[in-house]
Amino acid sequence: MVIKTINSLLEQILAKTDLPAEQIDCVVAAGNTTMIHLLLGLDPSNIRKDPYIPTVSSVPPIKVVELGFHLNDHAYLYCLPAIASYVGGDITAGILTTGMHQESPVTLFIDIGTNGEIVLGNKEWLVSTSCSAGPAFEGGEILHGMRAAPGAIEGVTIEKETHEPRLSVIGDQLPIGICGSGIIDAVAEMFLTGLLDRKGKMPKERKHSRIREGEYGQEYVLAWTKDTGLQKDIVITEIDIDNNIRDASLFPHVEDKLYEYERQIQV
Repeated sequence: MVIKTINSLLEQILAKTDLPAEQIDCVVAAGNTTMIHLLLGLDPSNIRKDPYIPTVSSVPPIKVVELGFHLNDHAYLYCLPAIASYVGGDITAGILTTGMHQESPVTLFIDIGTNGEIVLGNKEWLVSTSCSAGPAFEGGEILHGMRAAPGAIEGVTIEKETHEPRLSVIGDQLPIGICGSGIIDAVAEMFLTGLLDRKGKMPKERKHSRIREGEYGQEYVLAWTKDTGLQKDIVITEIDIDNNIRDASLFPHVEDKLYEYERQIQV
């Protein structure tokens, strides 16, 4: 399936550029460890089994004809090497492209997707790690969570005085859920406007029509039924917040803004 898709894309590129396939002398692939395994037809299952060792990390050049590419029979495929099981060749490519490994300033490089990889360092040293980022950005473990598709709330701002939300929805249509960026926005805005405390809880003394006790505890109504395509209210609950952002103190820049907001209120 991977080779079939790439061949289809290559055909489109060659048609647009009016180039014959025979002129392609090499192909370079920069993908995460699992995708490189799938590209090469290798078993990737051990990557997710303890001790998480891939079949290969560094791959020698391979003739594309052996993989089924519809290109020059003498062309070779070059795969950028993986750094570790969950830090793949795409991150190697990112480091090389940014040049952070050749510079003195310490740089933080972040690749966020289904798998999130982070590299920190400079020309003298580099350290890397990875994490499962997909659930947060695809609306995982969220009551009304969804991926970033038409109808997903992708941005939220909350009026400081009225606590009424303004929503940005993908496709400019009625919302049917909320994706990762919308969740982050909503939590940050609720925190900044005092609708959330530093423990991620909604203060019960706050009286507002959009804050109520729901089936899963306290919740904030982002959109009423009449304004959605769901035939129900779209809410964000304390459980949603707990599942995604467990401690607001992890975000000092948000907390700094909250202090400034509190100072303005006092003034």
